[in-house]
Amino acid sequence: MSVTVGELLEVSGPALQLRLVSSARGLGREIAVPRLQQPGLALAGYLPQLHPDRVQVLGNSEVSYLGTLEPARARAAVAAVAATGVACFVVTNDVAPPAVLTEPAEAAGVAVLASALRTADFIRTASTWLEVACMRRLSS
Repeated sequence: MSVTVGELLEVSGPALQLRLVSSARGLGREIAVPRLQQPGLALAGYLPQLHPDRVQVLGNSEVSYLGTLEPARARAAVAAVAATGVACFVVTNDVAPPAVLTEPAEAAGVAVLASALRTADFIRTASTWLEVACMRRLSS
C-alpha cells in the first residue's frame, strides 16, 4: 500500500518538520516504497539506480552540487530526475530550495518540500513514519 505526498506533509506532523515550498500540484503523487533515496548520482546524470515512487532527499551535498552547475544544466538534471516518476523532493537542513530545483520539479508536477531536520535524522524518521503508515494501510 502507498501514502500520498500530501499525507506525508499533513499527517507526519512535527516529527518531520515539513513545509511545502512549491505548488501543491504534486501532493497527490504516491509514495509506494518507504525507503528514501538521495539522488546525488542521478543529478550527475546516472539514472539507472533511481527508483520511481520514492522520496528523493537532497541534503547539503546535493544542493551544493546543483549550485556548481550552470543554471540551465542544473534545471535539466532536476527535470531528468523528476521525469522518472519520483514521488517528491525534500530539501533538508533548513536550506532554502534553489529555483533550479523548484522550477523544473513544479513543471513536472513533483512537489518540493523542505525540512529543518538534518539529512540523516530526516531519513531515519521519515522511513519509520512511512513504514508504519504503509503497514496501517495493509491492515485496514
